[in-house]
This record gives sequence, C-alpha cells and structure tokens, in this order.
Amino acid sequence: MLRSNRGFTLIEILVAMTVMITLLSVAVPFFRVQARSVGANAGRMDAHFNAQFAVNAIDRDLRVAGAGIVDAQPMIVYAAPNAVTFNTDLVSTNPGDPGAVYLDPDALGSLTTVLPKERPITLPLSAVAYPDSTYWLSAGLPSRAETISYWVEPDGGGSGIYVMYRRVNDDVPTVVARALRPTATPVFRYFKVDSAGRQVEISQILLPIMHRAAIHGSPADTGASALTDSIRGVRVALLGVYDDPDKGEVSKRIQTGVRLMNAGLVRQSSCGEQPLPAVAVVASLTSANPPQITITWAASMDEKQGEADVQRYALFRREAASPDWGDPFASVAGGLDSYSFVDADVQYDQTWVYAVSAQDCTPANSDIAVSNAVITPPSP
Repeated sequence: MLRSNRGFTLIEILVAMTVMITLLSVAVPFFRVQARSVGANAGRMDAHFNAQFAVNAIDRDLRVAGAGIVDAQPMIVYAAPNAVTFNTDLVSTNPGDPGAVYLDPDALGSLTTVLPKERPITLPLSAVAYPDSTYWLSAGLPSRAETISYWVEPDGGGSGIYVMYRRVNDDVPTVVARALRPTATPVFRYFKVDSAGRQVEISQILLPIMHRAAIHGSPADTGASALTDSIRGVRVALLGVYDDPDKGEVSKRIQTGVRLMNAGLVRQSSCGEQPLPAVAVVASLTSANPPQITITWAASMDEKQGEADVQRYALFRREAASPDWGDPFASVAGGLDSYSFVDADVQYDQTWVYAVSAQDCTPANSDIAVSNAVITPPSP
C-alpha cells in the first residue's frame, strides 16, 4: 500500500513563520525587560548590603574600643570626619587573655598586641605619626591592646566613588567595602556628654582631633587630647551606590549610632529584661523634591528611668503594602534629649511606614512603635 509523502505547503510554512516571528517579537522584549529589572534589583541590593557591611564592621569594632587598654594608653587616638583610630584588645591568640574580645589562635602575633613606638604608623588622611610611646601592662609585658584604623578615601579615577579601609597596627590595610559615597554629612560624627549628662555633638570645625599627649591622664593630656578622651558616641553614615542603566546612579543610605561602652557610659542599674518601647513615633514629609521623610520619637521609659539600660534605637521601614519589616535600616545612639532621623533614601510616589525599637545592653529589643504612613509626591 502506498503512503502519502505529502509535506507542508508553502502557505502553511509562511503562516507558521509569521506566528513564530510574532511570538518572538513579543517575548524577546519582555525577557529583556525582565533581565534588566532583575539586574537593577540585584544592583540596588548590592548597594544596600555593601554599605550595610561597612557600617556593621565599624560598629562591631568601635563598640568595644578601650577594651583591655592600660591606664596610660588612650582609647580614641584620632577622630576625623572620614577616619577614626582607636585602641582595643580586640583579638588574642592566648586563651588566658581576660581582656580580649575575640580569641583567634591563628592570628599573627604582631596584630594582637600593642603597636610599639619602633613601628609607628601614619594616621589615616594625615601626616601624623603614632605612637611616640610603647604602652606597658607591667615591667617587660607590653599592653595587649592593638591599634585599629578605619577610613574612607576616593577609589581613584575621579569618579567620586569611595573605598573603606581597615588596618590593624602597621599591617597592610584591607578593603572593607567599595562602591561607597559619603553622605551630605561626614562619615563619622562624634558626641560627648555635657555637664547635664546629655550627648552633644563635637563641632566638625574642631576636627580632626588626636590624642597627642604621650600618656593618657598625664598633666599634658589637655586640649585636643582631652577632647578625644571625652568622646562617648560615634555616628556613622555611608551611601552604597549602583549605576542603574535606566535611572542612573541609585544610592542606599545606611546609618548607625555607636556608643563606646568602655568610655563611662555603662551605668545601668540592671540589664536583661525587655526594654519598654519608644513612644510618639511620627513620620512626616519634610522635602518634596527630592523627597525626604523625617521620623521623630520620644525616648523609652527605660532609657533614663526604670532599668536605665537602653543603648540605642533601631529604625525600620516598609512600604505600606508590605507586611514584613525586614532588618533595621538605621540606628541612633541613646542618651539624647530628642530623637529624629531624616530618611533621604526614598523615591517619588511611594507610601512608607516606619517603626522604632529600643535596644538595651543585653541586647534585647523592645516591641516596635509604629508611625503613621507617609506618601511621597509624584515625580515632577
């Protein structure tokens, strides 16, 4: 029996090709848009996490500044708008070192003990050499506290992009994060305590300041040296940046407040119970172009009364339609008379809700106190 060998006709082939071309003409742009969207979202997340990582690294080390130092050794060595240097016994190779914050048996010995005067460093973004004295724990035993520096400087090429470095003693600096940009305010802002026990900012006009007195607490420890000794808190702010192919540069702002726990601020009557929350959290649109939202709140009752152990306030935000707060996007150190934070990392035509949580020295977080919703205006 003969079988038909009939194939497709020319008209059928043309119809099939027309349908296929039509489908491709719709699908290819769609997938291109999706790919660009995924890439842009990934870039924005990279910008956020890059700045967050840098701020977290500083927060982790600076919070324990002064741990394990000897009496003659200053805690804060150098305080500048874009750099900070301090002494702390951060890492030890000796399990019997009671003053060290971390134990690392594999750490280099030269990076776990005092920086001697025979190996001075140049303080970041300055021409000043440090130290001019070697600090001793006792006769023949050097201090175990090393010198740690963080600083931010241009990444080269005149692009306005910055890089953050970290250095321990006289070791080679390591890169903490790239693709950063300073905010409108300096990277580092410093706070001291006035006679009424309130934290007040040290004027940027006075910076940089450094501990030039060779011996902390000596008669020569006055002026700028004494001013470095008075620092009780540091506020850190950074922008992570991403070059969006459609919208241009996108930035994510991260800020945190660091209380120096070894600088006389630990006076809690107790610590461990969940703190009471902040109150009266209010969000308001304070700039329409570009949009900015200011959040204000009143202190927790456990900050200056009750357990008196509130160290800082964590700030959260979410779009009104989202049920998830996620991680804090900023924090503010406690001890102030009033509290506010300006969020400049918002876009046009969005609706935002904020929340504030008090954190004590455990650390334990209070319940969150939620603000009103704020709508940013449409793009002009």
